[in-house]
Amino acid sequence: MPNWLNLDRVRLSQILWNLISNAVKFTDQGNIILKIMRNQDCYHFIVKDTGMGISPEEQKHIFEMYYQVKESRQQSAGSGIGLAISKNLAQLMEGDLTVESERGKGATFHLTLHAQEISEQESVKKNIPFLNILLVEDVDLNIMVAKTILEKLGHHVDVATNGKQAITLFEKNVYDILLLDIKLPDMSGFEIAQYLRENYENGIYDFLPPMIAFTANVMQSEQEYLEMGMDGVLRKPISIKDLHHCLQQFFADESESIIEMNDDNELSEQFDLALIETLGKSQILENLSLFKQTMPNYLAQLSKDNMKETEDTAHKIKGAAASVGLNHLRQLADTLESAAKNSDVFNCGELIDEIGNLWLEDVEDLLKFCKF
Repeated sequence: MPNWLNLDRVRLSQILWNLISNAVKFTDQGNIILKIMRNQDCYHFIVKDTGMGISPEEQKHIFEMYYQVKESRQQSAGSGIGLAISKNLAQLMEGDLTVESERGKGATFHLTLHAQEISEQESVKKNIPFLNILLVEDVDLNIMVAKTILEKLGHHVDVATNGKQAITLFEKNVYDILLLDIKLPDMSGFEIAQYLRENYENGIYDFLPPMIAFTANVMQSEQEYLEMGMDGVLRKPISIKDLHHCLQQFFADESESIIEMNDDNELSEQFDLALIETLGKSQILENLSLFKQTMPNYLAQLSKDNMKETEDTAHKIKGAAASVGLNHLRQLADTLESAAKNSDVFNCGELIDEIGNLWLEDVEDLLKFCKF
């Protein structure tokens, strides 16, 4: 087999993952075999199991959307979209997906694809990542920044601003990865992850992509997020380097150039130069315009008489400031969030005043920097 092929590896992985997941689900004993054969530029993937099998009548309908296999013992048959989508993806890649089976004698799925062998050098040029991503986030600035970066890397991004929208979009579309904000208006990112995982384990969903916590919280370790049902963590503000590392865990040959900068110490304390370089100054200027409209409303919600509201608002300011590259303001908001969480009324009052007095000055400094 060649080392490098020109094909959509993400879609191929998705099809094979669905076939193997189904084989595991419906095989109580025996074995599951994956074979790959080549005939010139034609590649034949075979997934064979010794499970319950599929009757001839059901084989006529198994690739139809929402069709469910009957008599599945104790297993739930799932939503019936996995095989339909897999066949559609195979045909979009100029291939096909078929099945051979007898009831009680297992099933064999045949995936055929055409792909040309290429050199390693060509693979670097052609291997532009293309993922369908569901971004669940309720802060406009965070959405703008994350969506801009992801789309610049060639990904397609759908956005949900609350848990209900996220679940609706998930059930209507196929996503390769989910980025879940933790604090949402109606439910937490953890609750979304738990709901989706339970439905997958109960057979309601045929496929569950990696679910990544998208958070500005630096206090919790990655292990804590994993224990609460997430598959990984991506910190806000999103950076090319962190995104590369995150995607590399699930899509092994993800390859993007990482921007490395020798930051001026004074400037890097005030501004996130790497973010500015990644987004471009014109995009930062657009983001700052939205930030200036949003900030007065946040300031009005800060009060040393209401620690919980101040904690929540400081968290939003921290994320918004980070999303436009305002490091100094982000640090102040982070300190205020911690003070409010600890009910430190005196320091909260001091920090609220400092943020109120300095935020516009920081914005004007960044505007000058971007226009220079």
